Amino acid sequence: MKNFSSLLLESFQVFNQKLKPILVWLLVYVIIAGISTEISTFLDSKLSIMSSSVSSGVVFSGIDFLVIFLESFAFIIFLFLSGSYMGAFFITLMMKPIGTSLIEIAQEAWKKLWQYLLVVMLIWSFIILGLFLFIIPGLIVSVYLAFSTFVFIDEGKTNMEALRRSWNLVKGNWWKVLGRWFLLSIVLFFVFILLGIINNLLGSIFSALSMPFSMIFVYLIYLELKRSKEVQPQISTQE
Repeated sequence: MKNFSSLLLESFQVFNQKLKPILVWLLVYVIIAGISTEISTFLDSKLSIMSSSVSSGVVFSGIDFLVIFLESFAFIIFLFLSGSYMGAFFITLMMKPIGTSLIEIAQEAWKKLWQYLLVVMLIWSFIILGLFLFIIPGLIVSVYLAFSTFVFIDEGKTNMEALRRSWNLVKGNWWKVLGRWFLLSIVLFFVFILLGIINNLLGSIFSALSMPFSMIFVYLIYLELKRSKEVQPQISTQE
């Protein structure tokens, strides 16, 4: 596997080569995040009002509580669906050559969304199970299963096959993967702090850009793991 500095440099190159579609993806992500914040604020306000009213002796019907429950449940579903779709879209974007239509990428990500959702649910089920056995098992499992969604989009393996494939890719490389993730987190954290001290807006912009950059970095680790197990084509960056 390539060392941290090589992966960092390659991540910058890929980020620059695919900057335009990445910025479009990021814009959509920010819009979704803004909508989610507004909905969350509305629901919190509604719950606070109901809670205060109940404390004051106001009685609400079962329908009122059912409505707020359904609204909250729908919001959670929205977050899960939108987050999963954006993840599937980004991984698909990384796989496609430069110049590929965003509509084509969006359609392909949509076709794979439901299977992608199942893979994500399986990943979190095992991670949560590991966390119940204390934090360390949860961390170990999260690293082993971290590339399951990449495997699904890239190799077409579904459900448990994707999880097993990710586990096998990380097997023997667990500390290398964790170490590179940790170093990236440290670098991004200190750059964010530095830019935040200089200007809050710069810090916010860097924070937004660091998200797709981190995803590229992780995707390149996935490709490195594939190369270490078998001969595989590199990420497509050609016109």
